[in-house]
Parts: sequence; C-alpha cells; structure tokens
Amino acid sequence: MRKQMLYRALAAICGAAILSTAAWAQQLPAGRPWKCPGNLVTNDGFNLNTVIVGDGSMPASRTDAWTSAYGTPQLQSGDGCHDPYYISFWGNQAVGEAIQQPLVLQPGVVYSYEFCARFHHDNGKVPQNVTIVMRASIGPLTNPTCPSGPCETIATTPSITSQNWATFTGCFTVKQPTAYLTISPSNGSSALDGAQTSFGQIDNVCIREVKAPVIEGPANTCTIPATYCVKSPATGPFTWTATNGTTQPVNADGSCVLVTWGQNNPSGSVHVISTVNGCKITSHLNVGECLRPPCCHHVLKASLVKSEPVSGGAALTVALGGPPATLVKAKVLGASRVWQTPGCGTNGTITATASSSQPPAPSGWNGPVVPFLNGNEVIWQSNAAGGNALGQFTMNVQLPSTGSMKCNDSITVCIEFEVTLPAANGLPCRTCTIVQCFTIERCPSCP
Repeated sequence: MRKQMLYRALAAICGAAILSTAAWAQQLPAGRPWKCPGNLVTNDGFNLNTVIVGDGSMPASRTDAWTSAYGTPQLQSGDGCHDPYYISFWGNQAVGEAIQQPLVLQPGVVYSYEFCARFHHDNGKVPQNVTIVMRASIGPLTNPTCPSGPCETIATTPSITSQNWATFTGCFTVKQPTAYLTISPSNGSSALDGAQTSFGQIDNVCIREVKAPVIEGPANTCTIPATYCVKSPATGPFTWTATNGTTQPVNADGSCVLVTWGQNNPSGSVHVISTVNGCKITSHLNVGECLRPPCCHHVLKASLVKSEPVSGGAALTVALGGPPATLVKAKVLGASRVWQTPGCGTNGTITATASSSQPPAPSGWNGPVVPFLNGNEVIWQSNAAGGNALGQFTMNVQLPSTGSMKCNDSITVCIEFEVTLPAANGLPCRTCTIVQCFTIERCPSCP
C-alpha cells in the first residue's frame, strides 16, 4: 500500500505533462536537417516521422527508432537545438524516465559522442541542475541503475544549470558487444521522491566510430633508419613507439619519426598515439622482414656546404658521403624559423617545400626530378647502372620571405636523404637513409 501511494505521489508531482494536458494529435513537419557524417544513431534529431499526441508523452507520441525505455519521456516541438524537435524527461539515480534505441557497439573500438542538452526548470522540483547519462547495454534497461556486466555507462555530463542548449562531447569504448543505447536524466539524489528529481532536455545525438589514422612509411625493415609519418586527421601531441626498433623525432610537430631497426630482428612494428575528433587513439603499422642481404653501409653522411638565396627561397648545397649509389632522394621533412630581428614575427614552424625548378645535377647524375605527387622530394638518378660516387647535390627549397629588408631570421630545414646502393649478390641491396637538419641565416639587407 505504501509503495502504491509512493508511486501515485511521484506521478502527481512529476507528471508526464510539462506543456498541456489536452489530448491532441498532429503530424508536424520535419525540421531543418542536422548533419553528423558517420552517425551510428538513427533519427538523431527526433524529427523522422514524428507524431506528437497531447503533451508528447511516449509511447502515444512516437518518432522513428526511439522508444521509451521506462517512464513516459516526452517528444517536444519548437525550440530544439538544431531542429524543432527534442526530448524532455525527468529523473534521478533511483527513478525517472529514459529513451532507448537499438545500437550495436563493439569492444576495442573508440567512439566519440556529441549531443545537445539543457536544464528545464520545474517549480515542483528542488534540484536546480541535471546531468545526462548515456548507457550501453546487452538488453533493454528498465530503471536508472546500470548493472555491472550487462550495462556500461558511456557518458555522464557535468552538472547542467543553464536553460540554454549546450553541446557535450567525449569519447568512450565498451568492454563487450552491446545492443542498446539508453539516455536518461539524473542528479545527485537517489531518493524515491519526485521533488528530488530533475528535468532535462536532449537533442541531436551523435555517436561515431573514430578510425585510427594511417601510418605511412617503408613496409619492411630494409630501410635503416626509416621515416614514418601519421596522416591527417591526426593531430598532436604524438607519442611514438617501435617494436624491435628505436625512435627519434624528425619534424617540428612530431607527426613523423625516424626508426632504426635492430639488426637481429627480422621484423617490427610502429605505433603512435594521436588525437582525432578530440579522442586519443593508437595507430599501428606492422613492418615486414627485410629479405635483402644486409649490405647497407652505415657510413652515410651529409653536411651543408653552402646556401644561397634564390627566388622564393634558398639553394642548399649538401655534400653526401658514402659508397657509390644508383639513386638519391632528398625529402624536406619540416622547417622552423627564429627571428633575429625583434618585432618581425613569431618563432615556430614554417612551410618548406622543394621548388619545382631545380639546378643541374652533379656530374654522373641525371635529374633532378620533383615528382608531381610529392612536392617535398627531389630525385637524382645515376647515369651508370652500377652507380656513381656521391658528392655535392644542390636543391632549391621554397621558404617564406622575411617580409622586410629590415628583418633577419634563422631557418632550420630538416631533410631526409635516401640513398639506394647497387645490387649485391644478384639481389637489390638495402636503402640507406640519414636525416640531417641545416640552419641558414638570412639577412636581406646584408651585402
């Protein structure tokens, strides 16, 4: 009897209606589309085939994909976040209302979420705040609890006190395959008392899989050392590790790394932690065994002989030392600038690329060639099948100007030199690389 009276009191205090108790049915027009590419949630804006009956209480009111998990959450029209439709519901940690839809989530996958939410004031309720809770479960949930095992809480907002729409974002993973998404309001109370519940409103729910960015670099351990870069949309900070190898950074933002493979390890792997859509995610690249003979001479050296200003940048002449080679590639990895004249600009990373116009190749070499698909790379080809001696190679690098004859700066350019050696024992030999950073001083007003 007491329990029946308690729930009658809850129904009287909380009520299903926050607009009108008059019974009416109307098919409302669809609102403005809200875009969330790759969204796993169906009908994210509650605006597909939406029918509102009376005060909007479900299940009498309905919209595609979403149903009431428990209680009578309300479909509302009007002042939505990105479109005219949204959900209103009330609750705390012990009692309340919730919406649900089938949603398959897999363990080991990183997901990002985004949704709009706001607090709704009600004179019959003491709390002046609400939190929104998202849960993933194996089966439907029937109350605000989340039993360990079949249920996981995947998102809980901070306390929301504003009655204006705000967007909430985050990332999560699940420990086991789940089949249902449930969203409910809550607060700090666990009392079975309607006055201790909170009203919240939610709109435009988006859950997306965050895919690991691609790592690009040599597919086997023949290149020692080798450069690996993680591609867009990855952003820093970047944390690199290599299995069976050692790493060192090679560019200013850390998106590339130089890996030296252990001589006694036939294969390895490269890993990087980066940020995508605000989520930390790890990318992996397995690097296969080198099946070529270990004939790479670790004597490759590079030193800057001179730098001269040219249109749009500088001509860098680098002396390469090592055994005869058949192919030389020079790839600009990155550059940075330090202003020597106060007030001319901000120190930091700059854009440096190989110019489309290059000076003649040294004697015994053809080229240079700047591949269309890789403007940061210059290639010289030996004109003898057995290779030619290394020497001085000059390449033009495009650099941002100083902007004024009164501004002096120091430019540091990091270049990866990749040298292909002649075949040995009937098989192609290893490719050797070296990364060297050169600093040049620019003084436009100097004679």
